[in-house]
Amino acid sequence: MNTQQTVSRPVRHGKKRMKPKAVLWMAFKLLFLFIVSMYLIFPCLTIVSNSFKNRAELSRKVPTFIPKEPIRDSWEELFSDSDFLQGALNSIKLGLICMFIITCIAIPSAYAITRVKSKGGGALQVWILISQMVPGIILIVPLYNILKSLGLTNTHEGLLLVYLVGGQAVAIWTMVGFIAGVPKEIEEASFIDGCNILTMLWRILIPTILPGIVTVMIMAFLSVWNEFYFALCLIKEPALRTLPIKLRTYIGISGQARVGMLSAASTMAALPGLIIFMFFQRFYVRGMMSGSIK
Repeated sequence: MNTQQTVSRPVRHGKKRMKPKAVLWMAFKLLFLFIVSMYLIFPCLTIVSNSFKNRAELSRKVPTFIPKEPIRDSWEELFSDSDFLQGALNSIKLGLICMFIITCIAIPSAYAITRVKSKGGGALQVWILISQMVPGIILIVPLYNILKSLGLTNTHEGLLLVYLVGGQAVAIWTMVGFIAGVPKEIEEASFIDGCNILTMLWRILIPTILPGIVTVMIMAFLSVWNEFYFALCLIKEPALRTLPIKLRTYIGISGQARVGMLSAASTMAALPGLIIFMFFQRFYVRGMMSGSIK
């Protein structure tokens, strides 16, 4: 007669308990992240809060974080200011044009630097990197003289040329890193299938490096959107001023700012960057190239 013996093993229910040291380390990391987050978020929340305060509450010696009597006067006055809206439109126009041109030039330039082997390729990359080490403030006088000789001072065209020259090097350097990560076998396979260089760029390379392209586009737009110094020195016509220059007008000659208006305008100026990062942040992570040959 056969007897069956069953061996019973203890069944563990639930998750494994963390050690006290691991719990302390996790608590420390969460506390550190909370402190850093509050350090970054608190000034932004303060600006938004100030935009809804009246003058009496803004001038208090002991500031309040939450407005006691929220008002919309600063926002209504801001949107009734036609110069503010015109400055925002100017910044959007310059940002979009600069973003498009810089991206169109950066892709073929970075491809040529990465794929075309030449004696001066390495020196060209070093020169692009060195050009970013020159402070922009020391270039304002020669740039102004060049634009004056071309008749482009106090124009958006001249300001756009300055932005294109200043932002192209960063865009090319960024695109070089993304294109270098694309396996050459993909391009060789497309050439074997009958693609020319333009077809390969449009159908193969550009979809593969789309995260890099979006990153360059966002960087180019935000750099123009936030730029202040060159616009201040090269633009004098009020109708041509960009948004950062318009924000400067809310601070008087004596340094006394219209805090409510300035807070509301600063909130509006920060919204495009916030919206862009919310919807396109995943493109900042470099795409995984594994399996792309398939």
